[in-house]
Amino acid sequence: MTGRPIPFRADMTQAILDGRKTQTRRVVKLAHFGPSETPGYDWTWRGHAPIRSYARQLRYPDGCWQDVSHEKLLSICPYGQPGDLLWTKRQRFQRKADAAAWLEVVAVRVERLRDIQWYDIRAEGVDCPEHDGPGVFCTGECPLLRHAFSVLWDDINEKRGYPLDSNPWCWVISFRRID
Repeated sequence: MTGRPIPFRADMTQAILDGRKTQTRRVVKLAHFGPSETPGYDWTWRGHAPIRSYARQLRYPDGCWQDVSHEKLLSICPYGQPGDLLWTKRQRFQRKADAAAWLEVVAVRVERLRDIQWYDIRAEGVDCPEHDGPGVFCTGECPLLRHAFSVLWDDINEKRGYPLDSNPWCWVISFRRID
């Protein structure tokens, strides 16, 4: 099997192994990324894109504006396309043979971080600290569940420059664990 690695913290890897985590969000790291105002295009950013020629990159060393359709944007997602395989990494230098789990990408989309719905918070492997317990499972919109997600996000991403309050655009990758 071949696939690309995707790092997860140990607690998130355990959530995958337990079947509680089936989705992950990763920041779209394209400068000035957002909806395009150019007719016929959906997304825009400034920089170099793999869909542009090397000669053009030499002519514009600081990058140029890229405008693409929604389909083209999803096709350049660095985490793959539906049907692609990922393998989890728990440690920085873990070998592929030591992967904790193989994951098949089911869907990819782009959305603002704070637009996450309660059922997507659940798919991220987040538990409600107040309402979840033996025989009890919180469903529906819950401020404590949303707060638990924000604490988790900031714990992982704030030092990287992407706190929840910055509301970055994110790749949303849905996956299923395969054996």
